[in-house]
Amino acid sequence: MITFLIMFLKKVFYIKCVYNLAMLTSSSRENTTRDENFFILLVLDNGTKRQNVEQAIQKTGVCNIIVSKNIHKFLEENSDETIMPWLILYDLDNTENNIDTILTVKRNERLQHSPLFVLTSDPNEPAVDECLCKGVNSYIQKPITVEKMRRAMILASYYWNQTQ
Repeated sequence: MITFLIMFLKKVFYIKCVYNLAMLTSSSRENTTRDENFFILLVLDNGTKRQNVEQAIQKTGVCNIIVSKNIHKFLEENSDETIMPWLILYDLDNTENNIDTILTVKRNERLQHSPLFVLTSDPNEPAVDECLCKGVNSYIQKPITVEKMRRAMILASYYWNQTQ
């Protein structure tokens, strides 16, 4: 029953946000200013995958990217309390403990308000459902494309609009 409810909520959330895809057209991307405090935190420890995801984000032209091998390293290197990611992308294939990382994000005063999306090869794997139950906002199925990144940014902007 819980699995059905999670799958249903995933679809409803996706449907609500897809109609906003036009917000990220090329004309709106050209007008976007790059504020250094407006960034996506990409938590990935595989160099090849990181390049693919970074390219997809860069092609959207929406914001800056900070890459870190893990959340703890990001927090150590960026102690300024005003630095808060607009979106956190976390790869479930990282070598660190996924649930521990998610709980770290959700308990951290600076990161807990940022939407957290996981990158996964298989959205039906049990780890995805467990992450969603622990507070992850959504998931993106690999391979990561520009279109998938645009959808993720729409979902993130929907999240920020709901929390204001």
